[in-house]
This record gives sequence, structure tokens and C-alpha cells, in this order.
Amino acid sequence: MNKKMIFYLTALFTFLLLTIQITPISSSTSRILAADWDPITPDIGDTVTITYDPAVGTLPEAAASISLLWGMFVEHSNDIVIPSPEMWPAGTTQPTITGLPMGRFIESPMTEVGDVWEVSFTVNEMAEYFKIQFTDGSDRDNNGGSYWIINTQMKTDRLQVLSPTFGTPAFLEQGTSLPLLIKAPDTATSWQVTLTRDLTTVDLTVSGETFSDGKWSMNAGNDTNLAAGLYDLTVSATISAKTRTNIQDHAVSVIPKFKENFTFIQISDPQIFPDGSGAQSGLGNVNDTFDLLDASNAEYIVCTGDITEWTDDVSHRNFKNWAIDRVDKPMFLLPGNHDEFEGTGDTSIDTLFGGGQGTFEKIIGPVNHAWSYGNVSHVYIFSDDRNVDPSILSWAEAEMAKDYFQNSVTRILMAHHPLDASYASETVVGSELPRILNDLQTYNVTHYLHGHLHGHPELYSGYYHLLDGVHHICAPQTYPFTDSMSVGGHIEFTVTQGNITAWTQYIDGTVVKLVEPVEATTPEETTTTTEEGGAPGFSLFVTLMGIPVIVLLKQRKRK
Repeated sequence: MNKKMIFYLTALFTFLLLTIQITPISSSTSRILAADWDPITPDIGDTVTITYDPAVGTLPEAAASISLLWGMFVEHSNDIVIPSPEMWPAGTTQPTITGLPMGRFIESPMTEVGDVWEVSFTVNEMAEYFKIQFTDGSDRDNNGGSYWIINTQMKTDRLQVLSPTFGTPAFLEQGTSLPLLIKAPDTATSWQVTLTRDLTTVDLTVSGETFSDGKWSMNAGNDTNLAAGLYDLTVSATISAKTRTNIQDHAVSVIPKFKENFTFIQISDPQIFPDGSGAQSGLGNVNDTFDLLDASNAEYIVCTGDITEWTDDVSHRNFKNWAIDRVDKPMFLLPGNHDEFEGTGDTSIDTLFGGGQGTFEKIIGPVNHAWSYGNVSHVYIFSDDRNVDPSILSWAEAEMAKDYFQNSVTRILMAHHPLDASYASETVVGSELPRILNDLQTYNVTHYLHGHLHGHPELYSGYYHLLDGVHHICAPQTYPFTDSMSVGGHIEFTVTQGNITAWTQYIDGTVVKLVEPVEATTPEETTTTTEEGGAPGFSLFVTLMGIPVIVLLKQRKRK
């Protein structure tokens, strides 16, 4: 072969390389097969157009309609979760199985354009990737079981506030600084933090930015002129030459100072259904309860688990939106077994449900949390489906060993499930149960708060136990259940000089249990023995079936 021939062949080969579109092959390999999208790696604010070609895919070319089935993956997700409704194209629905949402995918109708089908949506959430497939209503094309994956720029450039969040808010005394923990790359710069309430926005002064283990910690200061109230938190930074922003609704409660005498409320097991209907979780019941909480004098509200019935995104979003609209108080919303999803027993449903712990963290907040209000400290551990992960318990032990917890007058451990063995199949199980019970003594816990038992009428007197000097208290279910064994209610705790000096259980607005002290205690008196082996006494007044019952209790002294 002469040199001229080699020259012409080389030129022809170069021409072919330049004129044939070579598409990078990702995990989906979709742009040279049945599915295509633009842009290839979308960012927040981008409009993504997805195209499906049935001539290349498995759905019939003569299909009367084709829809996109899609979901997204965010950090902490165990599986795919559905995008926020603001992203849904017109006509999008959440498919159902036996009347319940699938959870993992939403369905968006596509438009026929020539020989292909198209649909577009605008990205407004920090998804790491989108997972897509297609259906003609009868069959699905899921790329041979591999699906198609649309990776996003947020996979590496995301900014996510880890603390405080909507479900784990923070108290900020006027004139002090707000600690922040943020997930963002180490290249993030130009931090900005603002608080917004109604139409008022206040810029906070950022200081002490420190990066470690993939997270930023910093402080955001305010002055004494910041009005008291519940604020939305907005955090922004520059990442890869773009401004990244994360908003946490109702995440900061600004207060003049911590009170020594106050009340807080415990609710539990609202178990919202996806459609917000039914006797258990109808919107009327939700609103009545939220209005009651908002009208109370409580400084904050604690929910000890089971926000939703089926773990799905819609239910979590409904609860969050209703709470934001109607409750102007910080709410510490913590997960139970239904928020992790324990299953319906129907395999056809269970295999389609997704989200679980990831859904809770995406919409509500972390599954474990610790905080203080004045001289009352709380540590919450996620008890999953009656099993506590050893690493979670190690975290809780480290928190309870800290000075803020040990120096508090009232030291509260919380989980969704009871620890009392008398509840048999409903209590925490496994090798961690003895460890937790030992921790109650080791870390001087005064109260253990939980839910899960739903407040059966015949067990009112059993919903409080004094075990080894620790007050075990279960809140009744927040909303009336459909069966006769459950009723709606909540517990209001009265705190005096840092001590929980009384708590009142309400069922449908009626007091059914009141615990109050024989005499008030002060922080100095918590280590004072009032009788041999004892501490300040409490009396329990219970109205059970119209009969008042009084039981003498003891609050365990601090070690």
C-alpha cells in the first residue's frame, strides 16, 4: 500500500469519527438505544426532555399511548423515591395497586412526536440520579431489568442541610449563634444563611466554617433584635461556579431565652394514609389535632414515630405540609416501624413499595436526634421494626455521656417501641434490649417516652410504668383508629425548674390520667433523698371507668 493510499484511508477514517455521533455510554447506555434524554447530566433548574423510540424498545410501535415511569435516588435512600409534585409533568399520577400507591415510581404521559414519544420535566430537587422505564398500560420496557439511569450534577455538587431540619428543629436564643451541619463538597465557598418568617428575611453572620468527613460545620449568628418565632432556614453556597441552595421549613425557633417553667407535648402514631382519608387519618382529624397543638402553650411537640401508615412519599409530604400550614411551633418528628415500612403482608404491594428510611430522611429529617430545651434533654433512637442497630445505640450512649445531657435536670431517652417486657411481642427485641435497659441506669435517664401501643382503653393504667426508677410513658395514638381498641389523644408534660412535675393524658379532649408531684422539686433537690432509698414522690391520679385511682410514685434520684 503506497503512501497516498494510506493518506486517503486515514483521512476517510478521521472524517467518519468526526461525523458520526459518539455518545458516552453511562450505566444506562440509553442514548444509542430505545431511550434518550437531554441534557445528558442535568442540573437543578434544567428542563430534561426524555425520548422513547418503540422501534428500538420492546413496546409495540402501534401503541395508542406510552408513559414514563420514573423515580429518583437521593442520599440515604434505600431505594427509589418519588419526585416532589412540583416536578410532575401535566397528567402525572401515582400508580396504585389495590388502591395503594406504588411508592417507587410516578407515571407521566408522553406525547407522540413523529415515530417517537417525548415528555419533559424541570429538575428542582437534589436527586443523585433518576431511574426510568416506560409502559403502554399493559407492558413495561425496563431495559431488560436494568432500567435507564439519568445521573445528575447534584451527585457531586449537592448541598444538603443535615441539622437543623424540619423534623429536627433547633432553638436559637436571641443574641446567640446557630450551629449548622451541612453535607457539601470541600470546594464549597461563599456561604450564606438566612431565616425567613412570613415576609421577613434576616441574614445571619456565618463563622467557623470547618470541613471534615464530607460535612461542613459552622455557626450562624444573630442579634438581639431578631423577633421570636418559628423560621424557615435557607443555606446557600457556591459549588462548581454555581449557587446551591437548601431550604428547611420551620427549622429554627427563635426564643428570648429558655424557660425554667414550661410545657411540651408528646404525640404518637398518626399513621397518615396516602390519600388523607379514612377515620384513622382523615384531613379533618389531622387539622383538629394540629389546631389543638397550635393553640396549646407548649414550647415544642414531640412525635414518637409512625408518621405514616405505608411509608410513601405522598403521606410524608401531606403530614409535613399540613403541619407547616397549621402548627406554628417546633415539631420533633421521629420515625417508627411504619416509617421504615414493615410490610402489609401482601407481596404484590410490598414488592412495589419503596422509600422507607430514605423517604423519611428526604422529607422529614434524620432518624436519630438529640437536643435540649433548658434543663430538659432528649435523645431519640430509631428502633426500626423492634430492633435497634448497635451503631445507633453507640451514638446514643456517646450523646448521653456528654455534659449537656448529664447536667440536665430531666434526661429523656425516646424510641418508638416500649422496653417493658410485659408488652411481649411489641417490645424492643434482640441483644440490644439488655444494653438499653442498662443504659437507662448508666446514664441516669429519668424518663423513657415511646409510642406504638395506640392507647387501648383497657390499658390506660398500664401505659405508665415506674421500672427501676425510670418513668416509662406511652402516648396514645394521635388520631382515632378505625377499630374499637384505639382512641385519639396526646400527653402534655409540665416542667417546673427543669423537673417534669406532671403529665396529663388527653383522650378526645378529656383528661384520663394525671401525674403530679406531692411536692415540687428544684434542680438542687434532685440529688436529695427524701426518705431512705428514695427521692421526691409523685402521685398518679387516674380516672379509669369513672373510678379515681391514686398510686404513689417515686422519681429516681441522680447518681
